Amino acid sequence: MAEDRLIELYLLTQNNAAITLQWWLGVTIGVAALGHFVARKLNPGMLILICLLYVSFTYVTMRVLFGLKGLSAGLVEDLENVPASGGVVSTATEYLVQANPASGFPLEQFVMPFMFLGTFLGSLIFLVWSFVQVRKEPKV
Repeated sequence: MAEDRLIELYLLTQNNAAITLQWWLGVTIGVAALGHFVARKLNPGMLILICLLYVSFTYVTMRVLFGLKGLSAGLVEDLENVPASGGVVSTATEYLVQANPASGFPLEQFVMPFMFLGTFLGSLIFLVWSFVQVRKEPKV
């Protein structure tokens, strides 16, 4: 495959990952907003349903993100092989291969999963905590 097409596909996978993450963050904000604004109106059944839907959506989102990450790593590997096929590589390709996110340590491999997990658990715990706190308040 041509170098420019590989770069285009790599950028598309990165864009799809960003869009998927934005959707997930939007749903996460919605879960937190439910805890803040609607906790009084929730019953235990609705709380469990919302939690299960959010956990399911998070699972699907993680599967999609891991798939896109694997696809991106494969495209970078293909870009590494462009010089072996006799092609001249651009500066952009050289930079992309050197800054390969799949081989990096700190942000991509370690920090991002903890941020993802912390955001997920924080919003889920906040929803349940809000539900419990509303039930503890004395009735006026």
